[in-house]
Amino acid sequence: MYIAIALANIIIGVLIGISGIAGFLLPMFYTGVYGFMVADSMAMSFAAFFVSGIIGAYAYHKSGDIDMSIALKMGIGSIVGALLGVWCNNMVSVVLAKRALFIMVFLSGLLLFKNRPGESEDEAVSSLMSNSTFLVVAGVIIALISSFTGAGGPVLTVPLLIALGINVRKSVGISLFNSIFIAFPAFLGYSSNATVPNISMLIALCMFSHGIGVMFGAKISTKINHKVLKMFVAVVSVLVSCYMFYNTL
Repeated sequence: MYIAIALANIIIGVLIGISGIAGFLLPMFYTGVYGFMVADSMAMSFAAFFVSGIIGAYAYHKSGDIDMSIALKMGIGSIVGALLGVWCNNMVSVVLAKRALFIMVFLSGLLLFKNRPGESEDEAVSSLMSNSTFLVVAGVIIALISSFTGAGGPVLTVPLLIALGINVRKSVGISLFNSIFIAFPAFLGYSSNATVPNISMLIALCMFSHGIGVMFGAKISTKINHKVLKMFVAVVSVLVSCYMFYNTL
């Protein structure tokens, strides 16, 4: 089990480092394969997302691919949304929330197939990106859904930002930075309800192995063409959302 958990975190960490998405696979792996309770699965997942957020954001900031004016405003809203998401987890059907999530991911993925000028230079950025209220509210909504379902913020943030004209690498960088503000409050909330006796050891394993994967993914992401990366995000978003929505029926 420990080896499988470490490998899952490395593989998913690589995908997150490259595209920002795939975090939603972790809680599904824990609950589906090993039958962990929701609180335990969420605590382990968000501990890993916290690490991927820090490591990934540092790597993308170092390469100049994070717009802090956008990231910080979304982060403010994400703190509130994450706390609300943890609270709502005990109040609303998880199945319904997951269905809503997969529909949103599907629609966001479809938007990515639309050709946009200036994909690498932010030439077609929507005016909404300069609207502070929009960014804060978007952060609240994304964090609420992400912390409630265990999806991790980038799965929603990356397609949304790209659809609004932000180039792919900046979208991934902003989403990873924003995931820090989602993961930490969510981790605190879920870990307080954890039931597994050795949860601390499992959390440490998740954070370490996930960090290795994210560092590798962020490193090789600079070698991937922007258009190719955009299509990768689009295809994964659409296919995975369809598959996971079907599983909830």
